[in-house]
Amino acid sequence: MQSKSDDKMARWLCGILFMAFALSWLCLFQADLLDELYQSLMHRWGYDGIVGYGESNIHYYAIPVALALLITLLEIPVARLFRFRDGLYACNYLPSALLLGAVTAFEDYNCCRILSGPDTKVWIAIAIFCVVLFIVCKIIQKVPRQSVLNGPRIASGNLLIMTLLFCIVGILGNTDENLHRVLMIHRYTANGQFEKALQVGENEEEANNAVSNARLDAMLRLDAVNPGTGIGEHLFNYPLDNRDSMLDFLQLASTGYVYDSLSAVIAMSMINCDLQKADSLITPYIYQGKVPEFYMQLLVLTDNKEAAARLPDEFAAQKEILDKFRESLENLKGKPVQFQANSTYIKFHQTYYWYYSFTR
Repeated sequence: MQSKSDDKMARWLCGILFMAFALSWLCLFQADLLDELYQSLMHRWGYDGIVGYGESNIHYYAIPVALALLITLLEIPVARLFRFRDGLYACNYLPSALLLGAVTAFEDYNCCRILSGPDTKVWIAIAIFCVVLFIVCKIIQKVPRQSVLNGPRIASGNLLIMTLLFCIVGILGNTDENLHRVLMIHRYTANGQFEKALQVGENEEEANNAVSNARLDAMLRLDAVNPGTGIGEHLFNYPLDNRDSMLDFLQLASTGYVYDSLSAVIAMSMINCDLQKADSLITPYIYQGKVPEFYMQLLVLTDNKEAAARLPDEFAAQKEILDKFRESLENLKGKPVQFQANSTYIKFHQTYYWYYSFTR
């Protein structure tokens, strides 16, 4: 027979573990996704002005905490219905785990399709696994057990079941890092924290259409507030493998009133390696006494005499980088272009010189 102390220990152990996992899952890993869902629902229901970005961020953690608490408390009616006892209290959290995975199973940040993450085969496999687990645990519950070492046996059994439930949540829930980067960038951008938005995933080498366009959005909005600090200081700090998508975004941005249209046109010219057009658009910055880093690098490539005369120190600093880059290429002369690109990538990939040499 199972003692009351073992029974109480098992119930508290399961409750604390699941609540801790649910809070971590929703507040740390899925908070941006739930926040985007909240904003989408508010927009759909016509309540944009009640609690929106930049007004109050209480809902950002309040919603995940409330949801984690409700999902954990679902164990109470489930326990009364299925009566998992004798050390198998973790099974009472099976519906909670399924629900926790389902409410975060999104594949697109601007829709509200709850079951749009894993495909049908995954859901069928999870359903079969849950039924089998349910039956096995019911059978185990009927088997008589010795009272010796009952506490450790109960703890290990519940820990095993909890681990399986957490795996179910991980399989069903969204774990797309790029999606979460996009959501985080959007949140910071909407709150006017443009520099912080650009720091999201800044050290990642993977290029992604949605992430790149979200960064462009933040850069152009930063330029609208302080011209030159967005595109000119940040554009080539990130991989630009999705050029067509970025150019489409910039084309639309150049005609909108939200963004700095001049910055959008300059960015298109630089991405297309149209040096002469970009040079003519960047020249006015020379008279302001400061030229953003990537703009100055382009002026160095065009050997802009005015920039060299008016801003000699900045021009010389960027010219020195170009000379080192060309020296590196000279040492690799005769090697395949791809080999040259790979060999100079680490040191020079965050310069316009590298981009212009290997992507035009």
